[in-house]
Amino acid sequence: MQIKKDEVKNALLKSAQQEFLEKGFDRASIRNIVKNAGTTIGNFYNYFESKEMVFSELVETSYNDLIGFINGHEDTHMDEEQLNLMDSATIRQEAGDILEGLVPKFDDSFLLLVHYAEGTKYANAKDEIIDFIAEHFMEHIDMYSPDYKY
Repeated sequence: MQIKKDEVKNALLKSAQQEFLEKGFDRASIRNIVKNAGTTIGNFYNYFESKEMVFSELVETSYNDLIGFINGHEDTHMDEEQLNLMDSATIRQEAGDILEGLVPKFDDSFLLLVHYAEGTKYANAKDEIIDFIAEHFMEHIDMYSPDYKY
């Protein structure tokens, strides 16, 4: 029985990410992934059941984090009265904190998710995210500007 090593798994993930970024999911090769990771195909299957499983491991957190951020941003949302009581420096700090939480979500995993997922269960993720954000913004418009005509 082989003992799994974090270094091998991390090398496979790093190599797979690069392969997917260069070629997309459909054209990516497990042979190239393992070659660039310095391991074997048999070792690949010790860590992942399939090419799609390694892709999912690379993008799932980004997908869930982005949806969670969009849903959860209202937890820190302030009403108009609270904003009026804050000075501009505090408002800038609050906005900066929100953006600081968002920016790391736009990494290589996010690029894989929205540009290179064809052939995976995430193939429609880009459209789903766009629809989700659009719907979310429309809810805000309806809530805060009910007379706005769009």
